[in-house]
Parts: sequence; C-alpha cells; structure tokens
Amino acid sequence: MDDMKMLEKYQEWFTNRTPEEYKLHGDILEYEDAYFEDMTLQPFSPLHSIAELMENMYDVFDVSLQGQYYTFHIAILDDYTMGETSYTERKITIAPEYKNSKPVILHEMIHAYEYILHDEHFTLNELMLLHLYNKLKPLISDLDTLIKKHAELYGQHCVSCTGGSHGILFYLKSLDLDMRCNYKLGTVCGYGRDTGDMLYY
Repeated sequence: MDDMKMLEKYQEWFTNRTPEEYKLHGDILEYEDAYFEDMTLQPFSPLHSIAELMENMYDVFDVSLQGQYYTFHIAILDDYTMGETSYTERKITIAPEYKNSKPVILHEMIHAYEYILHDEHFTLNELMLLHLYNKLKPLISDLDTLIKKHAELYGQHCVSCTGGSHGILFYLKSLDLDMRCNYKLGTVCGYGRDTGDMLYY
C-alpha cells in the first residue's frame, strides 16, 4: 500500500477512533517518547549519525509510528493472543482484556519498529542488536546465558510461526524495556521468559 493510501487510512481511523483507541494511541505515543528513542533514531540516540548518512543516501525516513501511519485498535483476537502487529496494514491490535497492559503494548511496539527499521535498511536492525547487546552486557550478568536459552528455544520452533519473529534483537529490546520499567526480566518478551518456564511461540 502506497503512502497516500496509508495516510488516507490513518486519517479515517483517526477521525473514528473509539475512546479506548484514543487512550491506546496516547499510551503508545507516550511509550515511544519514553522508551524507543533508540529504535526511532532520535538525534541523541546511538544510531542517529548512521541514520543521517543513510537518509542522505537513500532518502529515508521517519521511523515513528505516527510517521509511518500506524493505527491502533482494540479488538478480539484468536485464543491466547494478547496483541498483534501487522506491518503490511500498519496497525497494532490489542485484545480488550490487555488494553491497559503496558508490557503487552510494549511487546507489540517492538515488532513494529523491527519491521520499520528492516524496511528502511536491513543493517539498522543489525546495528541496533549490537548497540543493545553492548548496553545490556554490563547490566545483566548472565545475559549470554539468557540469550542462549532464548535462541535455543527459538531455533526449535518454526521461524514463520503465527506469533511473528521473536529473535535476538526483539529479545534484547524486551530486556532493555524490562530494566527501564523495573519489570522482572522476561516480562515484556512473555512466553514464560519471566518465570523461567520458557514456552514455544
């Protein structure tokens, strides 16, 4: 879908937001400013200078969810699905019972930024992974062990699963958010990562 159609779709949604979606929209914009300065390539973020160079070369990019015309919905999803992110439709959907769950909303936001960065230039995700690893390594003593456990379970299951990708970049950003929000490690990632009872996706 081209940008003009995405803009039209966004404007229609914006005009017809329900009160719950209005609140969700506000929460997401707040969380973007507070926790995703790295993935939105803000001027004071580690990858900003690289993004500036790429912008000069490739005519990119507003990485914010609003700049990408994302819409935010409260809707019933499949059993056990708390949230869902679609890059092709540029939308995040949260199940009604999780509409106020900050970890669930943050989880889906990571998915959206991963898609956006990869679409702008795939190396941005690789550089973001290195940045997050170097940031978290001094803060989490068993980081390598946690990554290994996560990666082993990830590798044992179909990569194209319906839950979407939860690779190493996703996992590192989820740990970053856990620390910044004072959650137990694994909370934002979910799937039993916070209890040690790791589940497949």
